[in-house]
Amino acid sequence: MGETNQKELFYKGKEFLLAMDFESAEKSFSRSLKQGNNQKTEGYLLFSYLLQSNYKAIAHRVAKKNDVAGFSLYVLYWFKFMTGELEELSPLLFQMLEDDNYFLRAFALKELYQMDKITDLPDTIHKKIRFFGLSYELPLEEQRASNIMDFLQKRYQLSLLQSKNLIKNYPKIGDVYLDFLEIVFKTCTVSSIKEALNNETIIKASELDFRVKYILSKQWYQLGEMDKSQEYLSDLLSYFKHNPLFQYNMGNIYCSKGKLMKAIDAYEEAISLAPLFERAYYNLGCAYFKLGEVQKATMNFGHAAKMSRKSDALYNLSVCLIEQRELQDAYFYLSKIPKESQTKHPPHFIQQQIRELAAYT
Repeated sequence: MGETNQKELFYKGKEFLLAMDFESAEKSFSRSLKQGNNQKTEGYLLFSYLLQSNYKAIAHRVAKKNDVAGFSLYVLYWFKFMTGELEELSPLLFQMLEDDNYFLRAFALKELYQMDKITDLPDTIHKKIRFFGLSYELPLEEQRASNIMDFLQKRYQLSLLQSKNLIKNYPKIGDVYLDFLEIVFKTCTVSSIKEALNNETIIKASELDFRVKYILSKQWYQLGEMDKSQEYLSDLLSYFKHNPLFQYNMGNIYCSKGKLMKAIDAYEEAISLAPLFERAYYNLGCAYFKLGEVQKATMNFGHAAKMSRKSDALYNLSVCLIEQRELQDAYFYLSKIPKESQTKHPPHFIQQQIRELAAYT
């Protein structure tokens, strides 16, 4: 009798979830799990928490688990992203890519490709997305997976149409707005993007789902609307102040507004939370250089260069060293920049200038 009741509670929870009654779904899944552990039930309980932006409940539940698998991985990915445990995202995505769940594989594939962790997309799709032998529990999963695959294979109009239908069918589920906004930003004009960002339904969704709020902040920033971006990001930081990405983004907003001391504070906070955050060191170096504090700029560009060997960090480090007449070190770092890199002045040109300056002095 107990086993039957456990299954009934699971299916009832699914019905509540699709009806977008997340509190009732949560109760049904919780009652089901009290009668015995089940990976699928666990995943959808966590998902019901995520849809209510109940990150404390997710943290409490995950802390009890030695290992997380199945649909729980998707929730854990967003939990780690929002709470700032960014170094754990890639391993989670690669774990999802091996799961039997169709949606998990499609989602992981998209995210890894956008992170440049996958280079040969067609080959990976052929190996990982076979369209048979994969499972899903909710129609929403299959529909979102299909949408993602259209997006990855550049069937953008079809993807946009599917995204609009998903919003129509699941208006209280924040994830469908994430899908819609992603395709809009990829394919639409600036005016259409602004129309989406100002859409009342999407703004209301952002009030219920922190992930949508983050996307709105990010996209307003990319459009150069710093005040709007800051408004959303400030609200996020009131809940997720230990997220280094959010602190870094706030630093970028302050820097764009010319508030360099506030930008420095934000970048330093990001670095304290994520000591290997290379771009935070780089941007901190830029802020110090704009203030004329060349030694501090040199130190931070040096950290960035050691971590990544990116051309912009090596170039700016060399400029700072030239400012301080440390010509031999500047020449050394310039020699590390690939010739094909796009920098303000070609590295070989500056090296020639250094040789002439050294000979003159």
